[in-house]
Amino acid sequence: DVQPVEVSDKKITTGSTIRFTFNFLINSIIILLLIQAFVFAYSFGYKLFGDVSYNPGDKTQKEVVILADSSSLDIAETLENQGIVEDKWVTLGRIKLGKYNSKLKPGTYMLSPSMTTDEIINIICGISEDEESNSDS
Repeated sequence: DVQPVEVSDKKITTGSTIRFTFNFLINSIIILLLIQAFVFAYSFGYKLFGDVSYNPGDKTQKEVVILADSSSLDIAETLENQGIVEDKWVTLGRIKLGKYNSKLKPGTYMLSPSMTTDEIINIICGISEDEESNSDS
């Protein structure tokens, strides 16, 4: 005993299918955006706290001039524009978190993209490797 389906039931079924599909797409987009946000946050955090170099294979030295009235953001932008660091915001974060802001010194420096962010900041602050190792212990 098969009973015929009315036309109005088909409209409800079609409407439900469209609603389900729409909700599925919206939820999928939200999940993909969340995944992208987590990947970005991990990458930023790794660069900020991992002390990695921008380009370990590039040993070229570039002359970087830090002016006397440069803010830490200006210095980070200069380093990014010269190709010494990958991201000015990561560099600025390292300067602020490491409390180097008041130690930055104007001058002309020879820097390389193969240097880590800490090495670059220590050079600009005039901190030698001996001073750094003494402050760590």
